[in-house]
Amino acid sequence: MRKKISVFSVVLEILGLLLILLSQKIGMEFTMYSEAGDPAVFAGNLVIFSLIPITIGFLLVLAGILIQVTKLK
Repeated sequence: MRKKISVFSVVLEILGLLLILLSQKIGMEFTMYSEAGDPAVFAGNLVIFSLIPITIGFLLVLAGILIQVTKLK
């Protein structure tokens, strides 16, 4: 008997991947146009616009995978 894949888990994975891709594009744009010469502003923009959304996206993808794995057991 085949078990169904949860639609919720697939949506979580897609949202996570989109967040990762968008944060790569938007984060690098904001980081490039930050105030020149100020490393604190550069680092802050990098964390806010790039690293945090990538981490959240990775966690969404991981949650979707875990939901699928627990449903298959």
